[in-house]
Amino acid sequence: MNIVKILIEQMLRALHCKPYHLRVMITLALTSRLWRGELLGLEWKRLDFSNGILDVSQSMIHALKGEIIVKSPKTKTSFESSITKFHVKGAKRILRLYIARTK
Repeated sequence: MNIVKILIEQMLRALHCKPYHLRVMITLALTSRLWRGELLGLEWKRLDFSNGILDVSQSMIHALKGEIIVKSPKTKTSFESSITKFHVKGAKRILRLYIARTK
């Protein structure tokens, strides 16, 4: 068995005791092959819940002086990434909690 696959499976098992929002974000990071900046640059409006598609068209970085910079992703053009039903369900749950807290 591939060592990377073994390590990912171990990390996914270890996540079961973590808060739900962290499980969703970390499994997305492990399964989507997005760069860290691309994950941080995701926005709700770029998630197609119906089709399970993420529009990855921006990246977010912290500059040396602490400011946050939003820019194009490392890939030359934006792209779409399919996500699993777990991520769609998780994103919906997190969005509902966020909306409830901001009311």
